[in-house]
Amino acid sequence: MSEESVAPRPDTERRSQIELFAVVVVYVAVFLVIGRLDDASPPYATFSEAPAFVVGSWITEDARYAGRALRVTPDSVEIGRGDSAPPVLGRLVGARLEQEPPYQIVRLDYRAQGDTESIELLIDASGAMRLRHSPAVAWTKR
Repeated sequence: MSEESVAPRPDTERRSQIELFAVVVVYVAVFLVIGRLDDASPPYATFSEAPAFVVGSWITEDARYAGRALRVTPDSVEIGRGDSAPPVLGRLVGARLEQEPPYQIVRLDYRAQGDTESIELLIDASGAMRLRHSPAVAWTKR
């Protein structure tokens, strides 16, 4: 056998090194991505009280909601249901704030009559509020 056939060719050795480097880079990239996914913070902030900009009484000019109001304090929610029914009173158990352009979304979790309920307020740039379940109705803080 000649020496030429036994010794590796320089281009083959170089290609093997490049392939090994590429494999290492891919493993490191996957490890970093998986690590970032685990450490990613949620796209919202949580609070134990209602954010100050939603605290107050909210009313609407929509005739369908005559006599109704939403009252938010730092630690409670009162949902006025009109003259024919008593309001729903709830103790706030948490709040969540997130961005969903063009709104700031405030989710208030409250405990009323033994159950935990949630209400989502969509606040636009003008300060008007809409409820997630009926976004066509605008509410203003008085």
